[in-house]
Amino acid sequence: VTASSFAKPPMQPPNMQPPNMHPPKSPPASAPPPRSDRQASLRTADRAVADLRRGDFVLVRPDLGPALLVQASESVTADSIERMRRLTGVAPALIITAQRALALGLATTAQGVVRLEAGPRLTAALVREWSDPTCLLAEPGLADLPRRLIPPDSGDGAVAVAGLCKLARLLPAALAAPVERPFATERLVARNDIL
Repeated sequence: VTASSFAKPPMQPPNMQPPNMHPPKSPPASAPPPRSDRQASLRTADRAVADLRRGDFVLVRPDLGPALLVQASESVTADSIERMRRLTGVAPALIITAQRALALGLATTAQGVVRLEAGPRLTAALVREWSDPTCLLAEPGLADLPRRLIPPDSGDGAVAVAGLCKLARLLPAALAAPVERPFATERLVARNDIL
């Protein structure tokens, strides 16, 4: 063994690559930057959560059924009920968890969500009473309310609405009205700064 076998290899000047390595290929200048649909979806969900927490309307576009114009139950006022009715042309309904509906005597299972169609009986005070488990019911006669149980795996927008409210750390209940026509949905979003 000679001293030359322990000698350090010659130093490369900075920013020079060894002769047998190729520089990394860069994408062509015309190629768009990589876009992540997941990131875009997360940003949209974050904004929807913030809007719900602020008391604003949010438009939920489910896999099945019409888009739903939504407001968290804690933020509902007489004016917001009327505004939702005016914007959609439909009387809003209340979406609550089936567990809450079971406690109110309106469901036989705790799985999924229930859509309560109260029509002109719907007031902001009733929305809070029916949504909040800490409220005492001033109007116990709810058995005659039209309602629909929606299974959790149905892909219906009402299930997404309850999940979005939970994600916002709000009561899993909301006022919702369908927006049936596709062009009406886009017009509603553009004119009213609704996500």
